[in-house]
Amino acid sequence: MRTAGYGGRLISFEPIPAECRKVERLAEGDPEWNVCCYALGDDTTQREFKINLTQGTKTVFSSFRQVKDGVDCLSESIPVKVYRLDDVLPSLISDIRRPRVFLKMDTQGFDRDVFDGAVNSMQSIVGLQSELSVIHLYDGVPHFTKNIEHYESFGFELMNLFVVSRSGDGRVAEYDCVMAKAGT
Repeated sequence: MRTAGYGGRLISFEPIPAECRKVERLAEGDPEWNVCCYALGDDTTQREFKINLTQGTKTVFSSFRQVKDGVDCLSESIPVKVYRLDDVLPSLISDIRRPRVFLKMDTQGFDRDVFDGAVNSMQSIVGLQSELSVIHLYDGVPHFTKNIEHYESFGFELMNLFVVSRSGDGRVAEYDCVMAKAGT
């Protein structure tokens, strides 16, 4: 975001301790970049987070959700704190007179839960990006069209779908879905 020229407030949420330390190092010296070492969801609790390691040490499939059979990875679980965005966002943006939040979610099958924990913050959220699975990699994830429909029910309109990844046979596996509220 900074290399693209954005100079406003950034708030990063990262539940994996080692990954959070990496983000904290990136944010050093940037007073407008807050790093929160916890997860977001639809309730405030502590949950087991599965760190799924693939290709050595990459954590691309790490999630609260169980990876479907057939995805080759090693797992370990760690307890992480989970907060609703509704509970933490007000204090994180309290000094911004007219906040215009862009909510980027990339939570490996948990985006809908993060969104549902932000329903009372919708007056501040003007845009969103959600990673949508077309080929389900995780148990319990709604069909991608159901997620789009859900976001639309809160006034968001589809701006674009970008292919994130494809299966070995060329089918779309995941999209990044960008949506905005009308007139924002």
